[in-house]
Amino acid sequence: SKHAGDNNEPFSLPDSMPTSLVDLQLASNGLTDLPPTWVMPKLAILRLMNNRFSALPAVVLSFRSLLDLSLSNSSTTHSESGPALTSLPEGIYSLSNLQSLEVEYHRIESLPASFAYLTSLKTASFNGNRFKAVPNCLPPSLVSLSLCYNYDLNGCPPSLFLETATTKKLERVSLRYCSLAAEPLRQLVEASKLRDQVVFELGGARHMPLALARRVTVGTIK
Repeated sequence: SKHAGDNNEPFSLPDSMPTSLVDLQLASNGLTDLPPTWVMPKLAILRLMNNRFSALPAVVLSFRSLLDLSLSNSSTTHSESGPALTSLPEGIYSLSNLQSLEVEYHRIESLPASFAYLTSLKTASFNGNRFKAVPNCLPPSLVSLSLCYNYDLNGCPPSLFLETATTKKLERVSLRYCSLAAEPLRQLVEASKLRDQVVFELGGARHMPLALARRVTVGTIK
């Protein structure tokens, strides 16, 4: 695979890239956008961690072969007042081949309804954002969802785990260091009885009924 960038110095991006590029690493370059003229029909991996994006670059939605996308910030360098994503665009559904999405330590509060149409997505991580509840627009392909360190998150729709739910492949929900209180946790207990394969990770939760503690993984935070 081909690589470009990935350094700590300001990086000037060209107006065009090789159309054969499949792997592009541009972490820690102080980027605020990507050139709209880029055409990369074969791009499968795009790593944009620790930059200065306030929105998903529009050109990313044209990378229809993308399998792995990361725009995460570092938990140690993330600033509450610095540039950060506050949402994902409705057009995110155009990345229909995407299998892994990581957007950590931004300021996202919710997901667009079109997120449910990412029908190849298997893992999604939104640690360190501002979600107040587990989204109910999850794609049917999703296996693992991580929302750790969303300190205001205090709700999880039990409907996600009903037999009629579309999220039948969901196996792991990580909610470490959120604000789930007793009632939402009780609802998870009841819902989880319907889906034995689901593992909840709830280390740092304020309340944890014994019935739920027996069903979850409470491990060391990595």
